[in-house]
Amino acid sequence: MAWGLDGFDGNIFSLVIGSAMKDLLVNSGIEPTEKAIAFYGGMNITIYLIGWSLGALLFGILADYFGRVRVLMVSILVYALFTFACAFVDNWYTLAVFRFLTGLGSGVEWPIGAALIAESWNNRFRAKAAGIMMSGFAFGFFLSSFAFKYSQQISQLFGFEQSWRGMFLLGILPAFIVVFTRGKIHEPESFKKVKELRKALKNKRIEEISESDKRYKRFVLVQLFKPPYRRDSLLSIGMSIGGLFAFWAITGFTPSTIREILAAQGINGAAAVPLIANGSMMLYLGGMIGYASWGFIADKIGRKKGMALSFITTIIGTSYLYPFVKDYETFLLLLPVVGFGVFSFFSASAIYFAELFNTEVRTTAISLANNVGRFITSPGPFIVGTLYGWFGSYGVATAIVSSTVAFSLILLYFAKETWKQNSLESNTTSISG
Repeated sequence: MAWGLDGFDGNIFSLVIGSAMKDLLVNSGIEPTEKAIAFYGGMNITIYLIGWSLGALLFGILADYFGRVRVLMVSILVYALFTFACAFVDNWYTLAVFRFLTGLGSGVEWPIGAALIAESWNNRFRAKAAGIMMSGFAFGFFLSSFAFKYSQQISQLFGFEQSWRGMFLLGILPAFIVVFTRGKIHEPESFKKVKELRKALKNKRIEEISESDKRYKRFVLVQLFKPPYRRDSLLSIGMSIGGLFAFWAITGFTPSTIREILAAQGINGAAAVPLIANGSMMLYLGGMIGYASWGFIADKIGRKKGMALSFITTIIGTSYLYPFVKDYETFLLLLPVVGFGVFSFFSASAIYFAELFNTEVRTTAISLANNVGRFITSPGPFIVGTLYGWFGSYGVATAIVSSTVAFSLILLYFAKETWKQNSLESNTTSISG
């Protein structure tokens, strides 16, 4: 639920980017041309992603020391409150500040949720459970796209003229998760054991600690760049870079691509809103299927083959659909294929990365892979906006940036397989005498 509503909040800006930036640029004394909207809109998404990267890495580290559940609740409040605050901004740079603060709390549900499932479910059901959890993110995107169809009515209900303000008001909804679930979710036993080990080793001198236990004394980020984790950490980061470039280009600019197609057919303004919403819903329908089904696929063919399927589907889908399809109905029908490919990789990473690393570093490792990747790819939306200025097409710009997923496919060849491994852990229970 938390991850689904994170997706709901995260998709709001992609849906309202055109109308919100148009109003805010006028208030900021900037002419709202298509190029200006693309430039400043892309910049706002990039700033949000930088906040996401920093926040998720910070909260991921805290979760490995202070507990998954407590940190999860704090992060939900952060992104919900600042998404809500975006409804009241009057210029593009205030929006950028609030989007950065929203980003600090966003994305934390992914690594913490993946760690909680990995540590709470056995080998038989782990991948399926993680896939179903991750499908919540696409459902959140789907739900926000549905709400967008009624954004004008929602805004008027709260006394706003601009429809985009009503969408940001809905961003407060995730905060109610904290209210209703506080005290009902408990820490996994494996984390409790690691916490006890760290406590027992706290006052021991380094020479009194065995080699196997020294990792509990090291800072978790340091551990990830030492054997046995270093190679897995670097490959995980690399694969995330390609996947995230594609993800943010596609989810950030599919509505703009659809708006472009509709404009060429003479459909603009309010008449285009429900059609853009329908297109977004089709993308996220494919995403929900990709998220939920990937665990079942990976349990049949293996983690690496499952990820290869995700990457190849994304490459073929974006290379054909975004630059070449100019008919709205055809674009609509093919969007679920792209959604399946680009979303299913993140179901894969929640499962695969959790299986690569032990409890004492798991949340930090998942956060590191995704959020170093996210930080590096944060200019992606800005690059799409810049490429739009060069090519005059959101579809072409999105396809170019999304092609980076081929880099992930190459790195996947060098990664190890975790399918059917006997245990999620290795040596997490020793204690020096």
